[in-house]
Amino acid sequence: MELKTKPKYYHYPIPSDIEQRMRDGEASIDFKPEINVPLTHRMLSFPLRNFVIYKIKAPLQKAIENSKRLIQLAPALLKAAARLKDRFGDITRGNTNYPNTHCLIEHRTRFLARETCVDRVKLMEAGYDIVIAEVEHDKHYRERFDVEIEWIVEDILAGKWEPRYEGCPSKDWNEPAPYGGKYSMVYKLIKHREEILKIIEGD
Repeated sequence: MELKTKPKYYHYPIPSDIEQRMRDGEASIDFKPEINVPLTHRMLSFPLRNFVIYKIKAPLQKAIENSKRLIQLAPALLKAAARLKDRFGDITRGNTNYPNTHCLIEHRTRFLARETCVDRVKLMEAGYDIVIAEVEHDKHYRERFDVEIEWIVEDILAGKWEPRYEGCPSKDWNEPAPYGGKYSMVYKLIKHREEILKIIEGD
């Protein structure tokens, strides 16, 4: 069966020197630090788009579908994050566009500074990197991620989402005390939720 219409592919502008090296058939291309190519453009432009789909996303999706326990995902997650970093480098505010991505980059830095469980730091960092990259370059997942965040805020203001208890996390965690419990932002939002809801309802 023949397709009546050709599928649409969206191409993003590539700096001329990189485009020339692609035409010359170079096996790999090192992006110069001074060339500030947005991560989204690089991940969605050919030939790197196929690398993202078949070398990063597909193996990770297969592992998710076949894993019966969360820990079984660890090797695939670490490998996907390693490939992402090897091909695209560090994800920073300088090569990303979306404000929410910038928030997640800041969260990653704060989280990794406080997490002291050496055996899990690399796994946590890999998880952050994959989520940040998806939120930045994939509109489908970005929009659904935003919906989930909005639902969490709604549950907090409805008094259904519980704050972490005081001193939580209590192990392998380096956060200045006191924290959690009545000191947490979630607790404070719940405490003042009626005032907040009145303001929201007045808009």
